Amino acid sequence: MSNLYQKRKEYQAAARRKEREYSEAAVENVKKAAEAVVADDVKEAYRGMKEQFNTGANKLGRGAREVYQGAVEAYGGDVPSAAKEAGLGASNVVTGGLQALMSPVTGAVEAALPNLGITEAAMKYVDGTKAGQLMRENPRGTEGLFNLAEIASLGRLTPRALNSLADNAPTKMEGFYASPNPLSKATSAAKAVAPNTGNIIDQLVNPYSMATRDVIGTGQGRRNEYISRPNQSESAANMLASGHMDTQQKGGIKRDTETVAGSSAEAQRLIADEVDIADTDGLKQGLQLVEEAPDNVVNGAIDHIRAVHGTNNSPGNTSVVIRKPNAGEGLDGEALGTATTSAPTLAALTNKALVERAKVAMGDVEPLEFYKGFLTAAKHASPDNIRIAVARGQLPKSAISSKGTVEKAALLKNYWGTIDKKNRGKPLTENQQQIYDFFSKAPEVKLKDRKDGIYSFQDTLKSSAKDLGGMNAWVGVDIFKDKIYPVLSDGHDMFGMNPPGGNGLINVVPLRPFDVGTKTKIPKGTEKFKPDMSKIEELTGIKQNKGESPTAYQARVLKDYRGDPTLLNFLRAGENIGYAGMLTGLTGEEREP
Repeated sequence: MSNLYQKRKEYQAAARRKEREYSEAAVENVKKAAEAVVADDVKEAYRGMKEQFNTGANKLGRGAREVYQGAVEAYGGDVPSAAKEAGLGASNVVTGGLQALMSPVTGAVEAALPNLGITEAAMKYVDGTKAGQLMRENPRGTEGLFNLAEIASLGRLTPRALNSLADNAPTKMEGFYASPNPLSKATSAAKAVAPNTGNIIDQLVNPYSMATRDVIGTGQGRRNEYISRPNQSESAANMLASGHMDTQQKGGIKRDTETVAGSSAEAQRLIADEVDIADTDGLKQGLQLVEEAPDNVVNGAIDHIRAVHGTNNSPGNTSVVIRKPNAGEGLDGEALGTATTSAPTLAALTNKALVERAKVAMGDVEPLEFYKGFLTAAKHASPDNIRIAVARGQLPKSAISSKGTVEKAALLKNYWGTIDKKNRGKPLTENQQQIYDFFSKAPEVKLKDRKDGIYSFQDTLKSSAKDLGGMNAWVGVDIFKDKIYPVLSDGHDMFGMNPPGGNGLINVVPLRPFDVGTKTKIPKGTEKFKPDMSKIEELTGIKQNKGESPTAYQARVLKDYRGDPTLLNFLRAGENIGYAGMLTGLTGEEREP
Protein backbone atom coordinates (compact mmCIF):
# COMPACT_ATOMS: atom_id res chain seq x y z
CA MET A 1 0.00 0.00 0.00
CA SER A 2 2.87 2.32 0.90
CA ASN A 3 4.52 1.60 -2.49
CA LEU A 4 1.30 2.55 -4.27
CA TYR A 5 1.09 5.74 -2.25
CA GLN A 6 4.72 6.56 -3.04
CA LYS A 7 4.18 5.93 -6.76
CA ARG A 8 1.16 8.23 -6.77
CA LYS A 9 3.18 10.96 -5.03
CA GLU A 10 5.94 10.59 -7.63
CA TYR A 11 3.40 10.75 -10.46
CA GLN A 12 1.80 13.87 -9.01
CA ALA A 13 5.20 15.50 -8.54
CA ALA A 14 6.12 14.70 -12.16
CA ALA A 15 2.79 16.11 -13.36
CA ARG A 16 3.38 19.31 -11.42
CA ARG A 17 6.87 19.63 -12.91
CA LYS A 18 5.41 19.35 -16.40
CA GLU A 19 2.79 21.94 -15.58
CA ARG A 20 5.45 24.31 -14.26
CA GLU A 21 7.64 23.81 -17.33
CA TYR A 22 4.70 24.68 -19.56
CA SER A 23 3.78 27.70 -17.46
CA GLU A 24 7.35 28.92 -17.13
CA ALA A 25 7.74 28.92 -20.93
CA ALA A 26 4.73 31.22 -21.20
CA VAL A 27 5.79 33.32 -18.22
CA GLU A 28 9.33 33.84 -19.53
CA ASN A 29 8.09 35.12 -22.88
CA VAL A 30 5.46 37.26 -21.16
CA LYS A 31 8.09 38.80 -18.92
CA LYS A 32 10.20 39.63 -21.98
CA ALA A 33 7.17 41.23 -23.62
CA ALA A 34 6.39 43.20 -20.46
CA GLU A 35 9.98 44.39 -20.13
CA ALA A 36 9.93 45.44 -23.77
CA VAL A 37 6.81 47.51 -23.18
CA VAL A 38 8.15 49.17 -20.05
CA ALA A 39 11.49 49.97 -21.69
CA ASP A 40 9.82 51.23 -24.86
CA ASP A 41 11.69 48.51 -26.74
CA VAL A 42 8.57 47.09 -28.35
CA LYS A 43 9.92 46.05 -31.74
CA GLU A 44 8.71 42.46 -31.48
CA ALA A 45 5.29 43.36 -30.09
CA TYR A 46 4.96 46.17 -32.62
CA ARG A 47 5.95 43.84 -35.46
CA GLY A 48 3.26 41.39 -34.38
CA MET A 49 0.65 44.12 -34.15
CA LYS A 50 1.64 45.51 -37.53
CA GLU A 51 1.53 42.08 -39.16
CA GLN A 52 -1.85 41.28 -37.63
CA PHE A 53 -3.24 44.66 -38.72
CA ASN A 54 -1.88 44.27 -42.26
CA THR A 55 -3.24 40.73 -42.47
CA GLY A 56 -6.68 41.92 -41.46
CA ALA A 57 -6.56 44.98 -43.71
CA ASN A 58 -5.48 42.89 -46.73
CA LYS A 59 -8.25 40.39 -46.14
CA LEU A 60 -10.83 43.14 -45.64
CA GLY A 61 -9.78 44.80 -48.90
CA ARG A 62 -9.90 41.51 -50.80
CA GLY A 63 -13.30 40.75 -49.31
CA ALA A 64 -14.63 44.10 -50.49
CA ARG A 65 -13.37 43.38 -54.02
CA GLU A 66 -15.05 39.96 -53.93
CA VAL A 67 -18.36 41.47 -52.84
CA TYR A 68 -18.09 43.91 -55.74
CA GLN A 69 -17.27 41.05 -58.15
CA GLY A 70 -20.33 39.21 -56.87
CA ALA A 71 -22.48 42.22 -57.67
CA VAL A 72 -21.01 42.36 -61.20
CA GLU A 73 -21.74 38.67 -61.79
CA ALA A 74 -25.27 39.05 -60.43
CA TYR A 75 -25.84 41.93 -62.85
CA GLY A 76 -24.61 39.64 -65.67
CA GLY A 77 -27.09 36.93 -64.70
CA ASP A 78 -24.71 34.40 -63.12
CA VAL A 79 -26.59 34.21 -59.80
CA PRO A 80 -24.92 31.03 -58.34
CA SER A 81 -21.41 32.39 -58.92
CA ALA A 82 -22.50 35.79 -57.63
CA ALA A 83 -23.85 34.29 -54.41
CA LYS A 84 -20.67 32.27 -53.84
CA GLU A 85 -18.40 35.26 -54.53
CA ALA A 86 -20.42 37.64 -52.39
CA GLY A 87 -20.66 35.14 -49.51
CA LEU A 88 -16.92 34.53 -49.41
CA GLY A 89 -16.28 38.25 -49.78
CA ALA A 90 -18.57 39.05 -46.86
CA SER A 91 -16.81 36.50 -44.61
CA ASN A 92 -13.43 37.98 -45.59
CA VAL A 93 -14.69 41.49 -44.78
CA VAL A 94 -15.90 40.36 -41.35
CA THR A 95 -12.80 38.36 -40.38
CA GLY A 96 -10.42 40.91 -41.88
CA GLY A 97 -12.10 43.77 -40.05
CA LEU A 98 -12.10 41.87 -36.76
CA GLN A 99 -8.46 40.89 -37.14
CA ALA A 100 -7.40 44.47 -37.86
CA LEU A 101 -9.48 45.69 -34.90
CA MET A 102 -7.96 43.13 -32.53
CA SER A 103 -4.39 43.50 -33.82
CA PRO A 104 -3.15 45.38 -30.70
CA VAL A 105 -4.15 42.34 -28.59
CA THR A 106 -3.41 39.44 -30.94
CA GLY A 107 -0.14 40.91 -32.17
CA ALA A 108 1.18 41.39 -28.65
CA VAL A 109 -0.09 37.94 -27.62
CA GLU A 110 1.70 36.38 -30.60
CA ALA A 111 4.97 37.96 -29.47
CA ALA A 112 4.54 36.63 -25.93
CA LEU A 113 3.27 33.09 -26.55
CA PRO A 114 5.59 30.13 -26.14
CA ASN A 115 6.38 28.55 -29.50
CA LEU A 116 4.21 25.48 -29.13
CA GLY A 117 3.83 24.95 -32.88
CA ILE A 118 0.10 24.34 -32.51
CA THR A 119 -0.93 25.73 -35.89
CA GLU A 120 2.09 24.36 -37.74
CA ALA A 121 1.59 20.83 -36.41
CA ALA A 122 -2.10 20.89 -37.23
CA MET A 123 -1.47 22.07 -40.80
CA LYS A 124 1.26 19.45 -41.38
CA TYR A 125 -1.08 16.73 -40.20
CA VAL A 126 -3.94 17.90 -42.39
CA ASP A 127 -1.67 18.31 -45.40
CA GLY A 128 -0.97 14.55 -45.57
CA THR A 129 -4.61 13.49 -45.44
CA LYS A 130 -7.49 13.25 -47.85
CA ALA A 131 -8.85 16.41 -46.24
CA GLY A 132 -5.63 18.18 -47.19
CA GLN A 133 -6.02 17.10 -50.81
CA LEU A 134 -9.60 18.42 -50.85
CA MET A 135 -8.39 21.69 -49.35
CA ARG A 136 -5.77 22.12 -52.08
CA GLU A 137 -8.36 21.35 -54.75
CA ASN A 138 -10.93 23.76 -53.26
CA PRO A 139 -8.97 26.74 -51.93
CA ARG A 140 -11.96 29.06 -51.92
CA GLY A 141 -14.08 26.72 -49.80
CA THR A 142 -11.16 26.13 -47.47
CA GLU A 143 -10.75 29.87 -46.98
CA GLY A 144 -14.40 30.13 -45.97
CA LEU A 145 -13.96 27.39 -43.36
CA PHE A 146 -10.88 29.13 -41.98
CA ASN A 147 -12.87 32.35 -41.71
CA LEU A 148 -15.43 30.56 -39.55
CA ALA A 149 -12.62 29.17 -37.38
CA GLU A 150 -11.13 32.63 -36.95
CA ILE A 151 -14.47 34.14 -35.95
CA ALA A 152 -15.03 31.33 -33.43
CA SER A 153 -11.54 31.79 -31.94
CA LEU A 154 -11.93 35.54 -31.76
CA GLY A 155 -15.32 35.13 -30.12
CA ARG A 156 -13.74 33.06 -27.35
CA LEU A 157 -10.53 35.03 -26.82
CA THR A 158 -11.84 38.60 -27.14
CA PRO A 159 -14.07 38.62 -24.01
CA ARG A 160 -11.20 37.25 -21.93
CA ALA A 161 -8.76 39.76 -23.39
CA LEU A 162 -11.13 42.66 -22.68
CA ASN A 163 -11.67 41.50 -19.10
CA SER A 164 -7.90 41.19 -18.64
CA LEU A 165 -7.50 44.70 -20.03
CA ALA A 166 -10.07 46.02 -17.51
CA ASP A 167 -8.33 44.15 -14.66
CA ASN A 168 -5.03 45.83 -15.50
CA ALA A 169 -6.16 49.34 -16.52
CA PRO A 170 -5.46 51.94 -13.82
CA THR A 171 -8.31 53.90 -12.24
CA LYS A 172 -6.46 57.18 -12.71
CA MET A 173 -6.14 58.21 -16.34
CA GLU A 174 -4.51 61.61 -16.70
CA GLY A 175 -6.53 63.97 -18.88
CA PHE A 176 -9.50 61.59 -19.34
CA TYR A 177 -11.98 64.18 -18.06
CA ALA A 178 -10.05 67.21 -19.26
CA SER A 179 -11.92 67.29 -22.57
CA PRO A 180 -15.27 65.97 -23.80
CA ASN A 181 -13.56 65.02 -27.08
CA PRO A 182 -13.79 61.19 -27.56
CA LEU A 183 -10.41 61.15 -29.33
CA SER A 184 -8.81 62.89 -26.34
CA LYS A 185 -10.37 60.34 -23.99
CA ALA A 186 -9.18 57.44 -26.15
CA THR A 187 -5.63 58.85 -26.24
CA SER A 188 -5.64 59.30 -22.47
CA ALA A 189 -6.88 55.73 -21.94
CA ALA A 190 -4.30 54.29 -24.36
CA LYS A 191 -1.42 56.04 -22.56
CA ALA A 192 -2.64 54.70 -19.22
CA VAL A 193 -3.16 51.12 -20.42
CA ALA A 194 -0.03 50.72 -22.61
CA PRO A 195 2.47 50.17 -19.73
CA ASN A 196 0.31 47.26 -18.54
CA THR A 197 0.31 45.34 -21.85
CA GLY A 198 2.60 42.71 -20.35
CA ASN A 199 0.28 42.24 -17.37
CA ILE A 200 -2.74 41.92 -19.67
CA ILE A 201 -1.08 39.13 -21.66
CA ASP A 202 0.37 37.51 -18.55
CA GLN A 203 -3.11 37.13 -17.08
CA LEU A 204 -4.29 35.42 -20.27
CA VAL A 205 -1.54 32.80 -20.59
CA ASN A 206 0.00 32.35 -17.13
CA PRO A 207 -1.91 29.97 -14.79
CA TYR A 208 -0.13 31.42 -11.75
CA SER A 209 -1.30 34.95 -12.61
CA MET A 210 -4.81 33.62 -13.17
CA ALA A 211 -4.79 31.95 -9.74
CA THR A 212 -3.56 35.15 -8.07
CA ARG A 213 -6.23 37.21 -9.83
CA ASP A 214 -8.91 34.72 -8.69
CA VAL A 215 -8.13 35.37 -5.02
CA ILE A 216 -7.27 39.08 -5.19
CA GLY A 217 -10.15 39.94 -7.52
CA THR A 218 -8.17 42.01 -10.00
CA GLY A 219 -5.02 42.04 -12.17
CA GLN A 220 -1.39 42.94 -11.54
CA GLY A 221 -1.74 46.36 -13.19
CA ARG A 222 -4.42 47.51 -10.76
CA ARG A 223 -2.62 45.86 -7.85
CA ASN A 224 0.49 47.89 -8.67
CA GLU A 225 -1.57 51.07 -8.64
CA TYR A 226 -2.95 50.27 -5.17
CA ILE A 227 0.47 49.29 -3.85
CA SER A 228 1.85 52.70 -4.89
CA ARG A 229 -0.93 54.33 -2.79
CA PRO A 230 -0.59 57.93 -4.06
CA ASN A 231 -3.32 59.13 -1.68
CA GLN A 232 -6.33 57.79 0.24
CA SER A 233 -9.01 58.80 -2.27
CA GLU A 234 -7.19 57.18 -5.21
CA SER A 235 -6.47 54.01 -3.19
CA ALA A 236 -10.14 53.75 -2.19
CA ALA A 237 -11.24 54.34 -5.78
CA ASN A 238 -8.87 51.65 -7.04
CA MET A 239 -10.11 48.99 -4.62
CA LEU A 240 -13.80 49.84 -5.05
CA ALA A 241 -13.57 49.83 -8.85
CA SER A 242 -11.66 46.52 -8.78
CA GLY A 243 -14.47 44.98 -6.73
CA HIS A 244 -17.11 46.45 -9.05
CA MET A 245 -15.45 45.01 -12.16
CA ASP A 246 -15.07 41.61 -10.52
CA THR A 247 -18.79 41.64 -9.64
CA GLN A 248 -19.70 42.59 -13.19
CA GLN A 249 -17.44 40.01 -14.85
CA LYS A 250 -18.95 37.27 -12.69
CA GLY A 251 -22.51 38.38 -13.47
CA GLY A 252 -23.20 39.04 -9.80
CA ILE A 253 -25.41 41.44 -7.87
CA LYS A 254 -23.43 41.43 -4.63
CA ARG A 255 -19.64 41.61 -4.52
CA ASP A 256 -17.69 38.38 -4.14
CA THR A 257 -16.44 38.34 -0.54
CA GLU A 258 -14.24 35.35 -1.44
CA THR A 259 -11.81 37.87 -2.95
CA VAL A 260 -9.58 40.49 -1.36
CA ALA A 261 -11.32 43.28 -3.31
CA GLY A 262 -14.75 42.04 -2.22
CA SER A 263 -13.75 41.87 1.46
CA SER A 264 -11.56 44.99 1.44
CA ALA A 265 -11.59 47.71 4.07
CA GLU A 266 -12.84 50.16 1.44
CA ALA A 267 -15.81 47.98 0.50
CA GLN A 268 -16.73 47.54 4.15
CA ARG A 269 -16.42 51.26 4.89
CA LEU A 270 -18.05 52.78 1.82
CA ILE A 271 -20.73 50.32 0.60
CA ALA A 272 -24.03 50.13 2.49
CA ASP A 273 -25.79 47.56 0.32
CA GLU A 274 -25.98 46.02 -3.15
CA VAL A 275 -29.39 45.30 -4.64
CA ASP A 276 -30.82 44.05 -7.93
CA ILE A 277 -32.09 46.93 -10.05
CA ALA A 278 -35.31 44.93 -10.51
CA ASP A 279 -35.84 44.81 -6.71
CA THR A 280 -38.08 47.85 -6.18
CA ASP A 281 -38.45 47.34 -2.42
CA GLY A 282 -34.67 46.96 -2.04
CA LEU A 283 -34.12 50.19 -3.98
CA LYS A 284 -36.69 52.06 -1.88
CA GLN A 285 -34.98 50.94 1.29
CA GLY A 286 -31.52 51.86 -0.04
CA LEU A 287 -32.58 55.31 -1.23
CA GLN A 288 -34.09 56.17 2.18
CA LEU A 289 -31.19 55.17 4.41
CA VAL A 290 -30.82 58.74 5.66
CA GLU A 291 -34.36 60.10 5.61
CA GLU A 292 -37.75 59.03 4.32
CA ALA A 293 -39.23 60.87 1.33
CA PRO A 294 -42.69 61.07 -0.31
CA ASP A 295 -43.59 58.08 -2.51
CA ASN A 296 -43.69 60.16 -5.69
CA VAL A 297 -40.12 61.33 -5.00
CA VAL A 298 -38.80 57.82 -4.34
CA ASN A 299 -40.64 56.30 -7.30
CA GLY A 300 -39.45 59.12 -9.57
CA ALA A 301 -35.84 58.57 -8.52
CA ILE A 302 -36.09 54.81 -9.14
CA ASP A 303 -37.65 55.34 -12.58
CA HIS A 304 -34.85 57.74 -13.45
CA ILE A 305 -32.04 55.41 -12.27
CA ARG A 306 -33.48 52.61 -14.37
CA ALA A 307 -33.76 54.81 -17.45
CA VAL A 308 -30.76 57.13 -17.56
CA HIS A 309 -27.86 54.64 -17.57
CA GLY A 310 -29.13 52.36 -20.34
CA THR A 311 -29.08 49.28 -18.11
CA ASN A 312 -30.82 45.93 -18.48
CA ASN A 313 -33.49 46.19 -15.78
CA SER A 314 -34.65 42.58 -15.81
CA PRO A 315 -33.83 40.51 -12.69
CA GLY A 316 -30.21 39.43 -12.28
CA ASN A 317 -28.69 41.77 -14.87
CA THR A 318 -27.71 44.98 -13.05
CA SER A 319 -26.34 45.59 -9.58
CA VAL A 320 -27.10 48.83 -7.74
CA VAL A 321 -24.42 49.70 -5.19
CA ILE A 322 -25.79 51.92 -2.41
CA ARG A 323 -22.98 54.10 -1.08
CA LYS A 324 -22.82 54.40 2.69
CA PRO A 325 -23.91 57.85 3.98
CA ASN A 326 -21.60 59.89 6.22
CA ALA A 327 -18.66 57.57 5.53
CA GLY A 328 -16.15 60.33 4.99
CA GLU A 329 -16.50 60.55 1.21
CA GLY A 330 -17.12 63.80 -0.62
CA LEU A 331 -20.35 62.32 -2.01
CA ASP A 332 -22.37 63.56 0.98
CA GLY A 333 -21.41 67.18 0.37
CA GLU A 334 -21.96 66.77 -3.38
CA ALA A 335 -25.53 65.58 -2.78
CA LEU A 336 -26.21 68.33 -0.23
CA GLY A 337 -24.85 71.05 -2.54
CA THR A 338 -22.11 72.11 -0.12
CA ALA A 339 -19.07 70.61 -1.90
CA THR A 340 -17.06 72.52 -4.50
CA THR A 341 -17.73 69.61 -6.87
CA SER A 342 -21.53 69.68 -6.41
CA ALA A 343 -23.81 70.02 -9.44
CA PRO A 344 -24.30 73.74 -10.28
CA THR A 345 -28.03 73.60 -9.51
CA LEU A 346 -27.57 71.95 -6.10
CA ALA A 347 -24.88 74.45 -5.12
CA ALA A 348 -27.15 77.34 -6.14
CA LEU A 349 -30.14 75.95 -4.20
CA THR A 350 -28.14 76.00 -0.94
CA ASN A 351 -27.11 79.66 -1.39
CA LYS A 352 -29.60 81.77 0.57
CA ALA A 353 -28.29 85.14 -0.66
CA LEU A 354 -28.45 83.97 -4.28
CA VAL A 355 -32.02 82.66 -3.92
CA GLU A 356 -33.17 85.95 -2.37
CA ARG A 357 -31.45 88.00 -5.08
CA ALA A 358 -33.15 85.92 -7.78
CA LYS A 359 -36.56 86.43 -6.10
CA VAL A 360 -36.05 90.20 -6.13
CA ALA A 361 -35.03 90.12 -9.80
CA MET A 362 -37.98 87.95 -10.91
CA GLY A 363 -40.54 89.77 -8.80
CA ASP A 364 -43.95 88.33 -7.94
CA VAL A 365 -44.08 85.14 -10.00
CA GLU A 366 -45.62 81.74 -9.33
CA PRO A 367 -43.37 79.19 -7.57
CA LEU A 368 -43.10 77.02 -10.67
CA GLU A 369 -41.95 79.97 -12.79
CA PHE A 370 -39.44 81.01 -10.15
CA TYR A 371 -37.81 77.59 -9.98
CA LYS A 372 -37.82 77.25 -13.75
CA GLY A 373 -35.96 80.55 -14.17
CA PHE A 374 -33.62 80.03 -11.22
CA LEU A 375 -32.63 76.50 -12.22
CA THR A 376 -32.20 77.38 -15.90
CA ALA A 377 -29.58 79.99 -14.98
CA ALA A 378 -27.91 77.80 -12.35
CA LYS A 379 -27.59 74.79 -14.65
CA HIS A 380 -26.07 76.95 -17.40
CA ALA A 381 -23.40 78.16 -14.97
CA SER A 382 -21.47 74.90 -15.20
CA PRO A 383 -17.67 75.11 -14.97
CA ASP A 384 -17.26 73.86 -18.57
CA ASN A 385 -19.71 76.42 -19.99
CA ILE A 386 -18.07 79.26 -18.09
CA ARG A 387 -14.52 78.33 -19.07
CA ILE A 388 -15.46 78.05 -22.74
CA ALA A 389 -17.27 81.41 -22.66
CA VAL A 390 -14.31 83.15 -21.00
CA ALA A 391 -11.91 81.62 -23.53
CA ARG A 392 -14.11 82.94 -26.37
CA GLY A 393 -14.35 86.42 -24.84
CA GLN A 394 -18.09 85.97 -24.16
CA LEU A 395 -17.76 86.44 -20.38
CA PRO A 396 -15.55 88.72 -18.27
CA LYS A 397 -12.22 87.20 -17.24
CA SER A 398 -13.24 87.76 -13.61
CA ALA A 399 -15.55 84.73 -13.94
CA ILE A 400 -12.40 82.67 -13.34
CA SER A 401 -10.30 83.53 -10.27
CA SER A 402 -6.54 84.09 -10.27
CA LYS A 403 -6.22 80.55 -8.86
CA GLY A 404 -8.09 79.13 -11.85
CA THR A 405 -11.35 78.29 -10.05
CA VAL A 406 -14.71 79.08 -11.62
CA GLU A 407 -16.68 81.73 -9.72
CA LYS A 408 -20.18 80.28 -10.28
CA ALA A 409 -21.91 81.92 -7.31
CA ALA A 410 -20.45 85.38 -7.99
CA LEU A 411 -21.40 85.13 -11.68
CA LEU A 412 -24.98 84.15 -10.85
CA LYS A 413 -25.31 86.99 -8.33
CA ASN A 414 -24.09 89.40 -10.99
CA TYR A 415 -26.60 87.95 -13.43
CA TRP A 416 -29.60 88.39 -11.13
CA GLY A 417 -28.35 91.88 -10.24
CA THR A 418 -28.17 92.61 -13.98
CA ILE A 419 -31.76 91.38 -14.47
CA ASP A 420 -32.95 93.62 -11.64
CA LYS A 421 -31.06 96.59 -13.09
CA LYS A 422 -32.50 95.94 -16.55
CA ASN A 423 -36.04 95.64 -15.14
CA ARG A 424 -35.62 99.11 -13.57
CA GLY A 425 -34.64 100.52 -16.97
CA LYS A 426 -31.03 101.29 -16.12
CA PRO A 427 -28.25 100.85 -18.72
CA LEU A 428 -25.88 97.89 -18.43
CA THR A 429 -22.11 98.03 -18.38
CA GLU A 430 -20.11 96.08 -20.96
CA ASN A 431 -19.43 93.26 -18.48
CA GLN A 432 -23.08 93.15 -17.41
CA GLN A 433 -24.18 92.96 -21.03
CA GLN A 434 -21.82 90.01 -21.59
CA ILE A 435 -23.27 88.24 -18.55
CA TYR A 436 -26.82 88.96 -19.66
CA ASP A 437 -26.13 87.65 -23.18
CA PHE A 438 -24.46 84.49 -21.81
CA PHE A 439 -27.46 83.51 -19.66
CA SER A 440 -30.06 84.56 -22.23
CA LYS A 441 -28.79 81.68 -24.41
CA ALA A 442 -29.34 79.10 -21.66
CA PRO A 443 -31.64 76.20 -22.63
CA GLU A 444 -34.70 76.14 -20.38
CA VAL A 445 -34.49 73.47 -17.70
CA LYS A 446 -37.00 70.62 -18.12
CA LEU A 447 -39.14 70.17 -15.01
CA LYS A 448 -41.19 66.97 -14.87
CA ASP A 449 -44.42 67.08 -12.90
CA ARG A 450 -44.41 64.36 -10.22
CA LYS A 451 -47.77 65.58 -8.75
CA ASP A 452 -48.56 67.18 -5.37
CA GLY A 453 -46.31 70.17 -6.04
CA ILE A 454 -43.18 68.09 -6.67
CA TYR A 455 -41.20 68.47 -9.89
CA SER A 456 -37.94 66.86 -10.95
CA PHE A 457 -35.00 67.67 -13.22
CA GLN A 458 -31.48 66.36 -13.80
CA ASP A 459 -28.00 67.82 -13.76
CA THR A 460 -24.42 66.51 -13.92
CA LEU A 461 -21.23 66.84 -11.88
CA LYS A 462 -17.64 65.64 -11.84
CA SER A 463 -17.41 63.81 -8.54
CA SER A 464 -14.45 63.90 -6.19
CA ALA A 465 -14.85 60.10 -5.80
CA LYS A 466 -12.19 58.84 -8.21
CA ASP A 467 -13.98 55.57 -8.98
CA LEU A 468 -17.00 57.50 -10.27
CA GLY A 469 -15.89 60.54 -12.25
CA GLY A 470 -18.88 62.05 -14.07
CA MET A 471 -22.16 61.58 -12.20
CA ASN A 472 -25.84 62.16 -12.90
CA ALA A 473 -27.92 64.13 -10.42
CA TRP A 474 -31.70 63.56 -10.24
CA VAL A 475 -33.34 66.27 -8.16
CA GLY A 476 -36.89 66.43 -6.83
CA VAL A 477 -38.19 69.89 -5.88
CA ASP A 478 -41.22 70.59 -3.69
CA ILE A 479 -42.02 74.04 -5.07
CA PHE A 480 -44.45 74.89 -2.25
CA LYS A 481 -42.40 73.64 0.71
CA ASP A 482 -39.02 74.67 -0.80
CA LYS A 483 -37.64 71.18 -0.15
CA ILE A 484 -34.98 69.50 -2.30
CA TYR A 485 -34.56 65.73 -2.77
CA PRO A 486 -31.30 64.89 -4.62
CA VAL A 487 -30.12 61.41 -5.72
CA LEU A 488 -26.71 60.96 -7.37
CA SER A 489 -25.88 57.98 -9.58
CA ASP A 490 -23.17 56.75 -11.92
CA GLY A 491 -23.06 53.81 -14.31
CA HIS A 492 -19.86 51.78 -13.82
CA ASP A 493 -18.43 50.68 -17.16
CA MET A 494 -15.22 50.44 -19.14
CA PHE A 495 -15.27 53.11 -21.86
CA GLY A 496 -19.08 52.84 -22.09
CA MET A 497 -19.20 49.01 -22.13
CA ASN A 498 -20.03 46.34 -19.57
CA PRO A 499 -17.66 43.35 -19.39
CA PRO A 500 -18.41 40.86 -22.19
CA GLY A 501 -21.21 38.62 -20.97
CA GLY A 502 -21.21 40.45 -17.63
CA ASN A 503 -23.64 42.56 -15.65
CA GLY A 504 -24.27 46.26 -15.46
CA LEU A 505 -23.51 48.15 -12.25
CA ILE A 506 -24.66 51.52 -10.92
CA ASN A 507 -23.40 53.41 -7.88
CA VAL A 508 -26.11 55.40 -6.09
CA VAL A 509 -25.89 58.03 -3.36
CA PRO A 510 -29.11 57.83 -1.26
CA LEU A 511 -31.58 60.70 -0.96
CA ARG A 512 -30.18 63.65 1.04
CA PRO A 513 -33.14 66.06 1.49
CA PHE A 514 -32.43 69.70 2.41
CA ASP A 515 -34.30 73.01 2.58
CA VAL A 516 -33.70 75.65 -0.09
CA GLY A 517 -31.22 78.28 1.09
CA THR A 518 -29.63 76.11 3.78
CA LYS A 519 -26.23 74.45 4.03
CA THR A 520 -26.60 71.15 5.83
CA LYS A 521 -23.74 70.03 8.06
CA ILE A 522 -22.57 66.47 7.55
CA PRO A 523 -22.58 64.58 10.86
CA LYS A 524 -19.29 63.08 11.99
CA GLY A 525 -19.17 59.52 13.24
CA THR A 526 -18.66 59.06 16.98
CA GLU A 527 -16.37 56.04 16.50
CA LYS A 528 -13.61 55.36 14.00
CA PHE A 529 -14.62 52.61 11.60
CA LYS A 530 -12.63 49.40 12.10
CA PRO A 531 -12.85 46.99 9.16
CA ASP A 532 -12.60 43.24 9.73
CA MET A 533 -9.49 41.89 7.97
CA SER A 534 -9.97 38.26 9.04
CA LYS A 535 -11.46 37.18 5.69
CA ILE A 536 -8.45 38.47 3.76
CA GLU A 537 -6.16 36.67 6.21
CA GLU A 538 -8.12 33.45 5.60
CA LEU A 539 -8.04 33.85 1.81
CA THR A 540 -4.34 34.63 1.48
CA GLY A 541 -2.73 33.11 4.57
CA ILE A 542 -1.01 36.48 5.19
CA LYS A 543 -1.62 37.87 8.70
CA GLN A 544 -2.11 41.54 9.53
CA ASN A 545 0.72 42.85 11.71
CA LYS A 546 0.01 44.52 15.01
CA GLY A 547 -0.44 48.24 14.49
CA GLU A 548 -0.56 47.85 10.70
CA SER A 549 -3.32 49.92 9.07
CA PRO A 550 -5.88 48.12 6.90
CA THR A 551 -4.68 49.86 3.72
CA ALA A 552 -1.01 49.16 4.47
CA TYR A 553 -1.89 45.52 5.17
CA GLN A 554 -3.86 45.22 1.93
CA ALA A 555 -1.00 46.79 -0.05
CA ARG A 556 1.37 44.20 1.44
CA VAL A 557 -1.07 41.40 0.54
CA LEU A 558 -1.38 42.65 -3.04
CA LYS A 559 2.41 42.78 -3.31
CA ASP A 560 3.30 39.44 -1.67
CA TYR A 561 0.45 37.04 -2.40
CA ARG A 562 0.93 34.44 -5.14
CA GLY A 563 -1.90 32.11 -6.09
CA ASP A 564 -1.71 28.33 -6.32
CA PRO A 565 -3.01 27.33 -9.78
CA THR A 566 -5.78 24.80 -10.18
CA LEU A 567 -6.26 22.45 -13.10
CA LEU A 568 -8.88 24.87 -14.44
CA ASN A 569 -6.28 27.67 -14.54
CA PHE A 570 -3.93 25.51 -16.62
CA LEU A 571 -6.73 24.46 -18.96
CA ARG A 572 -7.89 28.07 -19.42
CA ALA A 573 -4.33 29.23 -20.18
CA GLY A 574 -3.97 26.45 -22.75
CA GLU A 575 -7.28 27.42 -24.34
CA ASN A 576 -6.23 31.05 -24.62
CA ILE A 577 -2.90 30.11 -26.21
CA GLY A 578 -4.71 27.81 -28.62
CA TYR A 579 -7.23 30.48 -29.62
CA ALA A 580 -4.49 33.06 -30.05
CA GLY A 581 -2.48 30.55 -32.09
CA MET A 582 -5.41 30.12 -34.45
CA LEU A 583 -5.86 33.85 -34.76
CA THR A 584 -2.22 34.51 -35.45
CA GLY A 585 -1.57 31.43 -37.59
CA LEU A 586 -4.61 30.65 -39.71
CA THR A 587 -4.15 33.51 -42.13
CA GLY A 588 -0.40 33.83 -42.38
CA GLU A 589 -0.61 33.63 -46.15
CA GLU A 590 -2.36 37.01 -46.17
CA ARG A 591 0.69 38.83 -44.83
CA GLU A 592 2.68 40.87 -47.26
CA PRO A 593 6.47 41.33 -46.87
